[in-house]
Amino acid sequence: MSVHVSLLQVEELMNPTTWLDAGAQVFYAFGIAWGGLISFSSYNPVHNNCVQDSVILSVVTGLTSVYAATVTYSIIGFRATEKYDTCINDQSNEIFIIASSLQGDMTPAGLSVSTQHHNILIYSHQATAKYGVEGTGLAFIVFTEAITKMPGSPAWSVLFFIMLLCLGLSTLFGNTEGVIVPLKDLNLFPKKWPHEILTVSCWILTQDPLFLFFRRIYWVTLFDNFAGSVPLLTIGLFEMIAVVYIYGIDRFNEDIKFMVGRKPSIFWQITWRFISPLIVLVILVFYLVAQAQKQLNYLVWDINSVSLQPPS
Repeated sequence: MSVHVSLLQVEELMNPTTWLDAGAQVFYAFGIAWGGLISFSSYNPVHNNCVQDSVILSVVTGLTSVYAATVTYSIIGFRATEKYDTCINDQSNEIFIIASSLQGDMTPAGLSVSTQHHNILIYSHQATAKYGVEGTGLAFIVFTEAITKMPGSPAWSVLFFIMLLCLGLSTLFGNTEGVIVPLKDLNLFPKKWPHEILTVSCWILTQDPLFLFFRRIYWVTLFDNFAGSVPLLTIGLFEMIAVVYIYGIDRFNEDIKFMVGRKPSIFWQITWRFISPLIVLVILVFYLVAQAQKQLNYLVWDINSVSLQPPS
């Protein structure tokens, strides 16, 4: 079984969705292409050292992501191990009954029955262990199960959900700023309107009707799977093209020199011109080509369609 799992993990690297999710996660973690960073930076003074701020933000966010991934995968591994042990203990009697029913029949047909049943147990456990580790399930299923096993679980539960609340509000503030600030700069809102009122109104009008009242988890899953991956990387790609090839990298370098007193190094020149656009473009093309070769289908949000059994 260990060999099979290892091969499965290597094959996962050939899945374009894996690379798409990885790229989207980078954009999520660093707040790229959401508009929030640009809106917040508009409040800085003209000669703010934006290069230093970018490096600090990248290093801190990268280290935070590594630390968070270590904690997350440790919890997922603990949960999978516990599920596996529970699965073996709960079904040991059934295995014994099936083995006894063979009554010494070691023919290929008898062995086939035993092997087939053993594989079903393994794959069913793998599906069960994987269930709930994506999207909202990671926070409300996996982590909550882990917290219940910790000493002083009520205190950890309160701290964990306070952390989730603060994380959600901070993300919401940043995303909302990316919408409100450009609209105010275009004078679409009167300047005398309080900024706080505009922010709350934007939350109520754009997110509450979908995510609070009408099939809540369905819309969250829909946006998480489709609105936060391909569109996000596409926006980031066109932002790089607009700055480097339309506005002009030379003009952009002069703007940075005006702000910080020196031009960016050759490392940034190569990254902005070639490396970053090429990486994002390869991920998008790889994903779109793979998706175009698949049969178009749509899974209706029906609880009866969700199954933990492996596909036949």
